[in-house]
Amino acid sequence: MTAKFRMAIGAFLAALLAACAGPTGAEPLQDRLDQAAAHGGGTVMLERGVRVFVRDGVIVPEQVTLDLNGGELVADLHSADAAGARLMSHAAILNGAITVRSHGTPGTQAGAHAPILVGGLLGDAAIAPSRITNPRGWRISNVTLRSDKSLMLSEDVRLGAAAVQVIGGAHEGLIEEVRIPDSDRLAGGIMLDWGAVGDIRSDDVVGNARRHANGQAYTTHPHSIVIRNISIGKLTRKNRASEGTFGVRLSGVHDVTVSHISIEMTTGAAIAHTAGDLGYEFAKPDDRRRAHRGILIEDVTIAGIDGGYAILSDSYADNVGRAAAAGYRPMLAPIAPTDLVVRRVRGEGSGRGDGLRIDHQLGGRFEELVLAGFRTGIIIDEQVHAAAVVNPLLLDSTQAAVAIGHPHRPPTDIALIAPRVRGTGRAELIRIDRSERVRVTNSIVPVTVDHTAIDAAVLR
Repeated sequence: MTAKFRMAIGAFLAALLAACAGPTGAEPLQDRLDQAAAHGGGTVMLERGVRVFVRDGVIVPEQVTLDLNGGELVADLHSADAAGARLMSHAAILNGAITVRSHGTPGTQAGAHAPILVGGLLGDAAIAPSRITNPRGWRISNVTLRSDKSLMLSEDVRLGAAAVQVIGGAHEGLIEEVRIPDSDRLAGGIMLDWGAVGDIRSDDVVGNARRHANGQAYTTHPHSIVIRNISIGKLTRKNRASEGTFGVRLSGVHDVTVSHISIEMTTGAAIAHTAGDLGYEFAKPDDRRRAHRGILIEDVTIAGIDGGYAILSDSYADNVGRAAAAGYRPMLAPIAPTDLVVRRVRGEGSGRGDGLRIDHQLGGRFEELVLAGFRTGIIIDEQVHAAAVVNPLLLDSTQAAVAIGHPHRPPTDIALIAPRVRGTGRAELIRIDRSERVRVTNSIVPVTVDHTAIDAAVLR
């Protein structure tokens, strides 16, 4: 090896080490954030366009804004439940990119090895609430997010991270101008999930009831959050043995507005709304009063799905329902009332999934949906009550435009108002099977009724 070659190799290694350490002479980013917090808050701004490397992410403390200033935070995550950036109350992260490079064995929750985490993972609040479990007044704006987490549980199941994971009592937050590029690893784009303080287990309803009654445990729920102007690419991870990917998923939330969302592709549901495993059965009174209420989803474009649904909605605390069937006496009905509104959603199916599916839900209104090329445009399924679908346009469905009914637990009090259907063959079919009190009004397309209760009203 010549001296010149050795010098070149040495220079390359020195540059590589400097890059991994971050900008030359820079204080560690976490120290800068903590110093700002110690002085009452403020903004920590990176040098323009710089890449900063951190191990196991950063915590953005109370009253502190991290302005990436067109640069990139690269987080090498080794701890199982670390995240790229974690926000406390009145914290913000703005104007750049966050890339997670996942190492070791990450945690199974979608917030583990996520680029951004707000709130406490299940287990973070095993004893009592803390500063991480109920952050308020936080903001995420103008960021691009990536994570390569891929946890193999079995040959058929790989778990990814959410790009943004909001958990538990996180509230009064804003998520805007977020870009999520194509990924074959991510579990979802923006995901909001219920959390817990104390020993709450999704599979132990009876034990939860005892601990809740003793004041030892309760569930927490994201609320008072605005999500807007989000661009999500093709999220193509697909497991043969588990659910696919989500664009925006809301699980056990209230008072959340989602608007102006663009989704290229998902494999589970582009938009998902669910009560969560336990609903609000073990929530505090203030949360219970708003359970599943105040949720608005509007102005969404879905370019394609690869299996699953464009929109999937329920208000069913399924684990509570199963426990009730085994003798548990729930404090709240497992199928909870909701005033959910979903409107102005346009979706393309390419024959590889269904448009809207409502299942186990009480209430909800779906307006001005345009659903094209799905197997079935709209499915109103088991134990759906008092739901309304208004002025949908259903194009080129391959099996049916609308299917309402269930053989054992029929939907009731369903309103289908002014449906418009275009296509050929079975695409021009509104099929009503076993159900009660279904009203189809202002329709000019054929309605097929089979085994419907005699008090159903089909009006055209």
